[in-house]
Amino acid sequence: MQARRAGWCLVAVAFLAARALVGGLVDVLAVHEAAGGAQYEVHVLYTLQQLKNPLFFFAMLNIFSYLYIPIVALRKRLDAVDLLILCMIAVWFLVMATVGIVRELRIFVPASLLMFILLARHLDAIVGWFGPGAPRRVQSQH
Repeated sequence: MQARRAGWCLVAVAFLAARALVGGLVDVLAVHEAAGGAQYEVHVLYTLQQLKNPLFFFAMLNIFSYLYIPIVALRKRLDAVDLLILCMIAVWFLVMATVGIVRELRIFVPASLLMFILLARHLDAIVGWFGPGAPRRVQSQH
C-alpha cells in the first residue's frame, strides 16, 4: 500500500512540475495582448442574440451530428465511464458556446468524436436493436 501511494505521489509531483514548466514557457514565449491580441474572443452576446432567430433552433439540432439521439435511447445502459464522457462533452459545449460562434457547427467535432466512442462502447446494444435473429433470417431466404 505504501509503495502504491509513493508511486501516485511521484506521478502527482511530476505532473505539477511539468505543468509549472509549461506555464513558464508559455509566459516567456506567448504573444501577449499588446503584441497581437487575445487567442480567442468571447461570443456569448452573439449567441444570445441568435436565440431570437427561429432558424437557430434547427441549427442547434444538428450539434454533435445527431448522435445525441442514440445516446438518449441508450440512457438506461450508461455507466460511470459513459457519464464521465458526457461530462467532458458538456464542458466542451460550454467552452465552445463561450468562445466560439455556436452556429459554426465545426467547433463541436471533437465532442462528436467523444460521442462516437460512447456509442462504440455500446455497439452490442445497438446491433441488438435490429433483433438477434435478423442476420439468420436474411441468410435462410436464399
